[in-house]
Amino acid sequence: MSDSAQIQSSPDENRSNSDLPIRFYPIALPEGFPIRMHYPHVHPDRPIELLHVHACWELGYCFEGRGIFMVGSKVMPFSAGTVSLVGPDEPHLAQSLNGTSSRWAWLYLDPLPLVSMLAGDLEQLDPTPLCGATFENLKQLAGNDPLRVAMVSLVSELQEQADGQTTMVRALVSQILLLFRRRYDLMPDKASDESRQTHRHLHRLAPALTYMATHYQDHLDVPMLAKKCSMSESHFRRCFIQAMDVSPQVYWQRLRVRMAASLLASSDQTILSISQSVGFESLSSFNRLFKQIMGQTPGQWRQGRLGD
Repeated sequence: MSDSAQIQSSPDENRSNSDLPIRFYPIALPEGFPIRMHYPHVHPDRPIELLHVHACWELGYCFEGRGIFMVGSKVMPFSAGTVSLVGPDEPHLAQSLNGTSSRWAWLYLDPLPLVSMLAGDLEQLDPTPLCGATFENLKQLAGNDPLRVAMVSLVSELQEQADGQTTMVRALVSQILLLFRRRYDLMPDKASDESRQTHRHLHRLAPALTYMATHYQDHLDVPMLAKKCSMSESHFRRCFIQAMDVSPQVYWQRLRVRMAASLLASSDQTILSISQSVGFESLSSFNRLFKQIMGQTPGQWRQGRLGD
């Protein structure tokens, strides 16, 4: 979400599941046509030190750049082509990769009043289930994906203000909501016992996951991470594996390598400089681990994405 001067912050702050402060941003939506857009928003690499919430839904589209996006206790990577959906009162914030910026469009809306004039079955367009610990707020989409095409069209429509704009915007928002609902409804076992158990583990691990996402270049300190989560080290390791399917060490290595992969694709820094910026002391160990995780050497990865 943007933190532009158009949105006034409240002095009230709480704490989120990620152990970061939360600030509320009131956003006024026009009556009768409850949607507004902030574009372009150039997002910096400023560290995530607080999350913010608002009372309306937020759609986002990343036009360029890479980084991480936090929604509550969830930490997700983003890049150009990412579509985001965040519900009311869900604490969130994005951060671009170190030394870079990203360009977003943010759309704030009250979906059901916006689409009710066109939709016959509002239940199919109700975004209420599209939030919480098991919902994937970010979708990384190919160029011809219908959801990505609809988001780009919606941004263009709000910019151009052509004849029939309100009808077109309502139609595009309806399409976007329906596409999100279809993807959500295809998720297996959304309310299974295993899913609920994973949710509980993620809730307890949130302080550690947040710290790892914002300090991935530092040395891994499992005892410190366990302490942040008020767990013994052995219990922390067990919960981490149950929630993430990998050990803290493997998760940390993958996080570093994926951050490096993003820098390789979006900057002209040398491979040595990138390896050092994500915390590797040895170029040979970086090259070896990168190929093990990504299936290519750093040079091959960069070369294959020059045209992206």
